[in-house]
Amino acid sequence: MWVNRHHSARKVGNLFITRFYATSGYGSIFKRARPMLKCNDNNNANILREVGDMFGFFKKKEEQAPVDFHNTELRLEFSQRLQAVTNKIHAADNLDELMLDMSEDICGLFNCDRLTLYAVSGDKKCIFSKVKTGLNISKELMLPIDETSVAGYVALSERTIRIRDVYDEKELKSISHELQFRKEVDSLTGYRTKQMLTAPIINPSSQTVMGVLQLLNNRNGEGFDDIAEEGLQELCKTIGVAFVQRLKAAARMRSKYEPLLMESIISTAELDLAINWARRKNVDVEEALVSEFQVKPEAIGKALAKSYNLPYEPFIAGRQKPAEAIRKVDRKFVERYQSIPIEEKGHDIVLMTTDPEMGNRIRMIRETFPYNNLYYRVTTQREFRQTVDQFFPA
Repeated sequence: MWVNRHHSARKVGNLFITRFYATSGYGSIFKRARPMLKCNDNNNANILREVGDMFGFFKKKEEQAPVDFHNTELRLEFSQRLQAVTNKIHAADNLDELMLDMSEDICGLFNCDRLTLYAVSGDKKCIFSKVKTGLNISKELMLPIDETSVAGYVALSERTIRIRDVYDEKELKSISHELQFRKEVDSLTGYRTKQMLTAPIINPSSQTVMGVLQLLNNRNGEGFDDIAEEGLQELCKTIGVAFVQRLKAAARMRSKYEPLLMESIISTAELDLAINWARRKNVDVEEALVSEFQVKPEAIGKALAKSYNLPYEPFIAGRQKPAEAIRKVDRKFVERYQSIPIEEKGHDIVLMTTDPEMGNRIRMIRETFPYNNLYYRVTTQREFRQTVDQFFPA
């Protein structure tokens, strides 16, 4: 009986070593254990137990940490809903309007009463509210970037702050000795703020703070949990990336039409209004300039010519299309790559384009006309469409 018991221990020990030796990273321990387990020593079972205990294979079930399947399911559901929100943000043209439209969805996602989205001012000294829900105050909230408010402190420290009771001075002082909660808004509205979850929005390029997103009052009456904090940080990263993309796009758009400002044809404020109007209506900025600000297409064309340092090519009624060059393209091609041949002479081809700097466009046109010398002239969106209709009538 004794022999059988220890032979079994030896067999189990050898099997244990064979299965886990290659992947465990503890090869030297197993090398020492193997010869000891092969012998008929009374300590075989004890040795096996000690080696097994070292790796936790023989622990009792009650000693192992339980898996919180409920928490895992909550995280998965929350992650899926958060992904839907971030997808909408990335696809949006007007981020301010989208955040206002989605504020209820975001509050529902985080199970909170209200939210406020702050942006950093131009002088970097304060933050001001761009989106706020649940407040019957039309005036924007303006807070200094310092420790006299929770949102201001988050902008200053660039830390995510989770507070269970903003009226608890002891809890505030545990975060920062100077941290304060501004009670004026509660006094004006009669609303009682309790829990806060506040995170900074960081510019991913410069790593500087761009704004703050603040959630107020968990609807279950308890503090915000880890899932909410991680989710808000992820949402703020998405907003930061989206803000930077919109800023870059707006800067490129302004630079393209900057000659209009220099010629005093429109003001900076009018150009910004035109850009925003075009976004809302989902039309070209040029269309906004022509229809809403009465800027002539010729003035826009000349501005583009100065920006791109190329000749301006207007629409010419009755223009003869270049027969050989036009055979190599169709309407779909010229509309996709926003370039159309308008003249040809020997190996030289002149193309009308709305944007000569688009790399993919240049490559595809070069592949279409591999043996020709290509010369570009810039035009407006409206005049380009007129020329396409002229050469490819519907």
